[in-house]
Amino acid sequence: MNPIKDLLLAVDFTDHSNITLQSAISFCRENKSTLSLIHVITSLDKNLDEHTRSCNDKIDDMVKRVLKENIEIPHVKVVTGNIEDHVVVFAEAIHAHAIIIGSGNYHHHKKHRLGGHAEAILRQSSIPVLIIKNKLQPLKGKVACPIDLSPSSENVLNTAIEYAKHNGGEIVVINAVEPSVYGYPGTGFDFVYAERNFFQEEAKAIDIFLQGINFQGVPWSKKLLLGSPAYEVPEYIKTHPFVMVVMCSASRTGISRLILGSVAESVVRNIDTPCLILKPSN
Repeated sequence: MNPIKDLLLAVDFTDHSNITLQSAISFCRENKSTLSLIHVITSLDKNLDEHTRSCNDKIDDMVKRVLKENIEIPHVKVVTGNIEDHVVVFAEAIHAHAIIIGSGNYHHHKKHRLGGHAEAILRQSSIPVLIIKNKLQPLKGKVACPIDLSPSSENVLNTAIEYAKHNGGEIVVINAVEPSVYGYPGTGFDFVYAERNFFQEEAKAIDIFLQGINFQGVPWSKKLLLGSPAYEVPEYIKTHPFVMVVMCSASRTGISRLILGSVAESVVRNIDTPCLILKPSN
C-alpha cells in the first residue's frame, strides 16, 4: 500500500519551484500518487487583481505539465494571505497524506538550507512533509532511516518500507548514541572498556527492536553511530549515496507537533538529500 497517495505541492514560481515540481512529478509517477497544487499570494498591493491573474496563468501551466504525466490533480488553489497557514489548513481540508515543499530561499553566507516559510510549514503541519532541496536528483535508491527506538520509530520504518517497495530501493537504519561520561583521566575508570560495553549494549537494543519489524522482503542494513546524534547522523548521510531520508520530526523529548527535534533540524538544514519528515506517533 502506498503510504503517501495524495500529495499537496506548495509552489511559489521561483526557479527552485521547477525543481520541486519535477521532483513531485517523479514521486507521484513512481508511487502512483495524486498531486494537488496551492500558491499563496503574500503581497497586498493595488495591482492585486493583475497579480492574481498572472499567478492563475502560471499555476495553469503547472497543471498542464502534471497532467501530461498522467497524474491526477484533485485540487488547485490560488489564495491571498499567510503562506504557512493556508498551506497547512488546505492540506488538512483536502485530506492530503503529505505536503511537498521546496527548502526555500536562504542566505548564501549561511549553512542553513531551509527557508522561513518551509520551516514554519514543517513545524505547523500535522501530516508528513517532504522537503526537496536545491537540486534535482533521483528518488529511487538507498533510503536513510534515522531512528531513536521510540514508538515513532516503527512508523518511520514502516513508511520507508512501503516507499522502498514501490521504488525497488533499500533501507539503511541509522541509530546514533551518545555515551555518558564515565570519569576523568587518572581516576581509574577504563574509558575504552566503558565505551565499548556501552556500544555493545546499544547494538543489542537496536537488534531487539528490529526483530519486531517486518521488512516485507525489502533489502536493509543497519548502522550504529557513536557520538552526538545531531552531528553524527547528518554527517553520515552526507557521505553516502542516499536518495531519500525518512525520519520523525521530534525525538523522545519533543512530542509536540510544533517542536522540531534537534536531530531532525540538523538533518534538514545540513544535507542536500530530500527529506520526508513524519510526525510523532501519539
